[in-house]
Amino acid sequence: MESERASRITIRLLRTLIAIADVRTFSAAADVVHVTHAAVSQQMQTLEANLGVVLFNRTTRNPELTPLAHEVVRKARRLVADILFREIAQEPMQLIAAFEETKNDPIALLNTRPFIRFDRNAVLGTLIDNWLRSKKLRVCETMELDSPEAIASMVNANLGVSIVPDLAVKPLNRMPLKRLSLGKDAPTRFLGLAYHKDQFKTRVVEEIFTALTDVIISAKANEDQDLNN
Repeated sequence: MESERASRITIRLLRTLIAIADVRTFSAAADVVHVTHAAVSQQMQTLEANLGVVLFNRTTRNPELTPLAHEVVRKARRLVADILFREIAQEPMQLIAAFEETKNDPIALLNTRPFIRFDRNAVLGTLIDNWLRSKKLRVCETMELDSPEAIASMVNANLGVSIVPDLAVKPLNRMPLKRLSLGKDAPTRFLGLAYHKDQFKTRVVEEIFTALTDVIISAKANEDQDLNN
């Protein structure tokens, strides 16, 4: 059971915990890790559940770290500092709409069409939500889903528009949707390989990185060829 719990503790959760320790409040930590206050609260509930311990004293106005939490933070700092990240690809967000949609302005579509939102508790959903906030867009949300495939199906049925990543590797059975760029400041998802900096199996890491990179390059080449045909 303990190993199962540990396997569900992600670097993302640990980074959020460290941010709370540094800036002392959930609201300030939300700004540091670029998520909403509600997302920070939910992440910490998840971390407590996965660790099986109480990390915060919630009887105070601002939740305070328990003595045990300070020890967790100390270990988390060491773990996060030892993790390396090698970028493999970038996936800018794009607006998707039904193929028969006549408008080509993503902002106009977001202002006038029902919006199908990606789960705000996920990293991707938070990224999209922050961009909408930065643009001061108040979308007419009709549903919130946690599956890109489900979202694409809803959009394909002309039930609304959505924002999803422009996948580095496109699926073979991709739905015929209208796909519009959000511009140069579009939020972007970074894909990469995370591993311990003292990883002794460096050859294995290099082979995995090379294989993943080759897949991305091949997919891009095939996409360019399809566009030229």
